[in-house]
Amino acid sequence: MKIISGKFGGRSINIPKKLLIRPTTNICRHALFNILTNMITFDDIKVLDIFSGSGFFGYECASRGAKQIDFLEKNFDCIKFIKTTSLKLKINHIVFSKDFFKFVENFTNTYDLVFADPPYKFDDNKYQTIINYVLNNCLKNDNGIFILEHYKKYSFSENNNLFDERSYGDSKFSFFKKKSGI
Repeated sequence: MKIISGKFGGRSINIPKKLLIRPTTNICRHALFNILTNMITFDDIKVLDIFSGSGFFGYECASRGAKQIDFLEKNFDCIKFIKTTSLKLKINHIVFSKDFFKFVENFTNTYDLVFADPPYKFDDNKYQTIINYVLNNCLKNDNGIFILEHYKKYSFSENNNLFDERSYGDSKFSFFKKKSGI
């Protein structure tokens, strides 16, 4: 896979076949970052990549100027890959090697941009837990954005914080913003 744009644009990163992940496709990443580029300035933002897998979302953000990329992943092989790749790219990063649902109990960091790409087989309750936790605890302020990648059959349109949804093949990106008073 290749990093799309920025200082690492065009750089290939070979993902080992042994990683049991479903990476966001190049087409989806390209579309997502076109949308984000029109919404935010990446310079000096702090990013959290939850269910990181290969870490590509974080690498794309770092390539565009994000100052800190934090990865949250529980799979040992993925963690090892993310650490190695982040060091090669010389990006400022932290890798939290925990399960999201256990990790959130004591997590207090806040971010400008949060991305989560959990397994598509999650049920609605798990998705709701992720959405609620990120909106209530992880975004720095009302300008913070949370993006959830999920299977296209799910919709979170009843959530007042949802401001956009985009579908690409079997994937859907749901965009959320923290509202004042939350």
